[in-house]
Amino acid sequence: MSQMAYGSSTAYGKACGYCFNLTLLNTFLSDPPFYPLEEKSVVIKLTDLCPLSTNGWCNATTSAPNEGGHYINFDLVYPSAAIPDDFFPSNESLYGYTVSSSSKRDSIL
Repeated sequence: MSQMAYGSSTAYGKACGYCFNLTLLNTFLSDPPFYPLEEKSVVIKLTDLCPLSTNGWCNATTSAPNEGGHYINFDLVYPSAAIPDDFFPSNESLYGYTVSSSSKRDSIL
């Protein structure tokens, strides 16, 4: 998650330990219908941060989004035993790996 959204530019911030339910809705560059049509979700817990930079996915601030036009970037480690193999769209070269919706949850992890 981007450092500014994480809550601190020097150390662990208040977002450390928060849980989010991430749902795939569309991709970064296009909005095609997915197959299959059901939406996949995964619950994640923040344990690390994306260092603040001058460009790229980690450069969002409270007043400006990152280069992708988003204020928050979740960087998921994949493959991972915690993420089902069918979570991401089946055609990575066409769709990419973009999580488009997130909602904060009570920690269950």
